[in-house]
Amino acid sequence: MFVVGSSNTQMVDELCQEYDGKINIAVYNSSKSSTVSGDTDIVNEVMQKLKKKSEEDDEPIFLRPLHVKCAYHSHHTEKSSIDLENALNGLTGTTHTTKLFSTVTGEVATDEQFVTASYWRENVRKPVLFQKAVRNAGLLNTINIFVEIGPKPVLRTHLSDSFAEGKAISLPSMNMNSESSCIMDSLAESQKWCES
Repeated sequence: MFVVGSSNTQMVDELCQEYDGKINIAVYNSSKSSTVSGDTDIVNEVMQKLKKKSEEDDEPIFLRPLHVKCAYHSHHTEKSSIDLENALNGLTGTTHTTKLFSTVTGEVATDEQFVTASYWRENVRKPVLFQKAVRNAGLLNTINIFVEIGPKPVLRTHLSDSFAEGKAISLPSMNMNSESSCIMDSLAESQKWCES
């Protein structure tokens, strides 16, 4: 897997389609960034093609290999997604009262989606439609504060690529080596942002 930045996501998608399902975009971060997943040899080949294109066009493309044990959101997760669906079959959930956005569809999730085994199978196997989900969430509100839950903030750039200046902000809940101050800084930043 690798992250591609400063590059047209549609172009990356078209390049992946040349490989007959052996590689695909796993995460649509923004119109300028995506995460690619698939067979290791094909992943390396596509990275080299993008690097060459960057040099030929004299336009820098950000490429960062991800050191992971599995090619997430690709055909490599098909068996795991089926196993998860089988394990979850028969479980029932309750309906939600807060609007939730699905990164499987990029739309507001229906009551039925989050409580079905088939939804969670798709969540493991299908690409993450991050940009579509946050854009659709952004259409509902005039104040768009996204809180990133993870060990370090990585989504801020993708949000700024997806929204006009001043229309959304991403705040980290954690940051390695500064956990205590991080949440307080984010709370202060959210207050300041709402007042502006």
